[in-house]
Amino acid sequence: WAWRESESESGSVGRGGVVQVDEVMGRGSSSTEVARDKLETAIRRPGMGDPSRGEKVLARMENEDAVLEVVLMQKLPREAAWTPRRVGFRLISRNHTELAVQSPTALVVSATVDGKKHLIPLSEFSTSLDDPEEHEGTDSSSRVPINVTRSMAPWSPDADDGESKSFTETIDAEYITIEQEVHGLGVLRCEVGLVSPQSTSSFNLLEAKEAGGADAAAATRGMMIWRGALSLASESRRDVVVHHFTLLKGRTAMSDEARDSDPAVLARRRRLDFIRRLEVGAMVALSGGILVLAGLIGKLDPSQTLGGLSPRAWLLITGLCYYAIQRRGTDDSTGLISMLMLCLVGLYDDTSLLWARAAIATGAIGDYAYRRFYRNTVIAPTGDRSVLINGWQSWSFCGSVLQGQPMPRPGLPAVYSGAFHEGGASGTFEVGPWEEAPREETLRSDMFAVVCDRVRRFGLVAGFLSQREQFGAVTLDTEQTHIAVHCACDDVTPRRGALLRTDWATLMLMPTLPREPLREYMLLTAKLNQAPRFRLADVHTGWCSWYHYMYDISEECIRSNLEHLVEKRREYPVSLFQIDDGYEPHWGDWTKIKRSFPLGEESLRNLSRDIAHANIMPGIWLAPFSADKRSMLERAHPEWVLRDMRGVACNSANCGKFFYGLDITRADVQEHARRTLRRAVEQWNFKYLKLDFLYSAVLNGQRSDRTVTRAQALQKGFALIRESVAKDTFVLGCGAPLGAALGFVNAMRVTADTGPTWKPMLPLPTVCGWNLPCARNMVRNTMTRLSMHARWWVNDPDCVLLRENTSLTHDETVGVATVVAMSGGMTLVSDDLLEVSDDRMRIGKSFSPVTGRAAIALDLMHRQMPEQLYLRMSRSWRAEVALPDWHVLSLCNWSDRPERKAMELEDIFSDDSDEALTEHEPQVVHVF
Repeated sequence: WAWRESESESGSVGRGGVVQVDEVMGRGSSSTEVARDKLETAIRRPGMGDPSRGEKVLARMENEDAVLEVVLMQKLPREAAWTPRRVGFRLISRNHTELAVQSPTALVVSATVDGKKHLIPLSEFSTSLDDPEEHEGTDSSSRVPINVTRSMAPWSPDADDGESKSFTETIDAEYITIEQEVHGLGVLRCEVGLVSPQSTSSFNLLEAKEAGGADAAAATRGMMIWRGALSLASESRRDVVVHHFTLLKGRTAMSDEARDSDPAVLARRRRLDFIRRLEVGAMVALSGGILVLAGLIGKLDPSQTLGGLSPRAWLLITGLCYYAIQRRGTDDSTGLISMLMLCLVGLYDDTSLLWARAAIATGAIGDYAYRRFYRNTVIAPTGDRSVLINGWQSWSFCGSVLQGQPMPRPGLPAVYSGAFHEGGASGTFEVGPWEEAPREETLRSDMFAVVCDRVRRFGLVAGFLSQREQFGAVTLDTEQTHIAVHCACDDVTPRRGALLRTDWATLMLMPTLPREPLREYMLLTAKLNQAPRFRLADVHTGWCSWYHYMYDISEECIRSNLEHLVEKRREYPVSLFQIDDGYEPHWGDWTKIKRSFPLGEESLRNLSRDIAHANIMPGIWLAPFSADKRSMLERAHPEWVLRDMRGVACNSANCGKFFYGLDITRADVQEHARRTLRRAVEQWNFKYLKLDFLYSAVLNGQRSDRTVTRAQALQKGFALIRESVAKDTFVLGCGAPLGAALGFVNAMRVTADTGPTWKPMLPLPTVCGWNLPCARNMVRNTMTRLSMHARWWVNDPDCVLLRENTSLTHDETVGVATVVAMSGGMTLVSDDLLEVSDDRMRIGKSFSPVTGRAAIALDLMHRQMPEQLYLRMSRSWRAEVALPDWHVLSLCNWSDRPERKAMELEDIFSDDSDEALTEHEPQVVHVF
């Protein structure tokens, strides 16, 4: 854990290339040394002993922005002397004294080999799975050391690897490769790279010049990339199941010096620590008392008393004390279950205190509901840190969580919503025996996360550059000091000689947090994943059938809305007309069209023809990887359905119904999906496909090909989509894992479904901050995922409901329309247009034509629902705009009461930027 290297440990290591370590502590700027000291102080724990603990620096890379050290970490005191030291790393900013990350492990593989589970860390010597204690008492000089090599390009098993060539053309870095042999398994390999400042400063140039001014200065000052790999021995005959990779499990040096040194804060922390210890002791004692009292109930006479109360009364009192302590924590379910058991115990032979027990049980359930669905809104932050959490797929939560606050959770039980969010962050990651203490990983983000000090404005982006190999996750504790990076391998069973590689992980240091923290990360990942080039013509305005007609659509209602749009086209120009779900009787039976379309497939062809004749793009909804339970497809091909180890169909989560996911690794399922897509494009002549519920292809189950991860299986699905449709077919993904879809879709739904109410309609989880359909959840994700728009794809924030027979007030409707307009994304309405009043229709007209450019949420890291949106407009975007460049500011009040809101223009027009306000160059600013 310490930073300093003992004199006896300096030197070299490695067989394939010697990396010298010279004057480790004598180099680097003073800010780097301060960062070292701060991180050492933050990490050191009581009882760690002398800070000079004999760590060994294997390799050191540095540039003007950062220092990266690959280190053999010192063993903990409880570890045996023969245990090899683990390989870790530390990344230190040269530009900020508190911007640093250290991980005592650079790579850990969790795998089951021949039925026995192993945690295998990358360490200094070769190891064996057969008998890890065979090295006890062995001289380390007789053991094979790891191989450490330095290079200017990443390692690749294929010299003609086009992907590696494209990667090196985009990212210029120096690499260290560490290889360790694991007898009985194969070779562990970790590649660690420090990206050059010239490369990081060019990321912001991957986007066209910002409107009306110079490109923003690069925010990334120091960047590390790394990935892990496991090469299985070709001669091995072992049964191997790989669970996950861990690429980082350490902590940052972020701290608030003023707060940390305040005597009052220190006294409060000591008091809270004492209370926590007291609570743990009390809960242990109360648990013992409960067990004793529960045992006495069956042996004592019910009339017998202890201190004037019956044993059952004492049991209930003890249980209430236990529950009162337990409810202070984050585990909501344990205490509830305990209370219900206590209230029911002995009910079969004794009904004493029945009313009291019933009242306690009812109160416990109500209290659970309060804590489960409401408590998150009232917990005050404990510090200035915050983290931007990104959910797995379109509908998952995305927003900032402040230090000390819990992460929002789905409003429905897992049986109804779990499958919606089973990405990399949903897994279980084991704690290694080398860890000082297990750290909670309660904040979980898929693919990437932004961690920052929102007051002093510095931070970092942690995550992955792609999701081709596995679904990855970034996890943190509630205080946001401990951070981990994991890759879920989904219990794959690789073939002998196979190579399992993770996607590239990255840490991007930002000494000064920009207004748009994710801009450079989005640009870089879009480039590496070959995202479609943004075109303003792809940002559609139009109409969708779903939110008014739902499943009850017909050719008649489709034609009536089309005719109305054509008639009003001069007032409300549209470029898209989409038929949503409901034309088919069951998902999967795509050729069996409902009777409300009298001519069947011919009705769909006629509709697409008439829409196209009106110079509007015809669109249709499909779910190519899903099937209904009562569908003819499921009855004819039950073997296509994804199932768990028991043979039961995988839970798909509930979207108003349960359905089946199809195994995309099967050749016959791929052919079914291919025919479905080609039929819609080539026979029905639709040029726009909304492909929904794409996550169902990778439900957590037993795939036909168990050698591929879920992310790899989904890559097959997305590649199939693109090869099955024409190049000019516009593909919108929905219910799709975001990282896996990057590079394959033209547009992506980035929010939960909207709805006719501001909050969810279900009675219990009315403040669900996750994905229940409602306008509030849709608005939040629209704002928190603005950085994706025009970089990864065209954002689809879902439809705006204009009609007056919803529960949305006029102000709420205006609020939704405002955010959609500021997002620059697709703007669709979903009403029976014949029923929309002229007053509401004016709202729809106000956001047409679309700008195509996304606003910036200025307070993205300060709250889950941003309130300040800024958009810089330019006439260069559209030739028909005759106005000079101007600025649009949106100030939002999402509460239920009127409030005074303020926006500091100095935060926007700062003196050190090209937008600075001057007397000679006045700026046109619109605030609404």
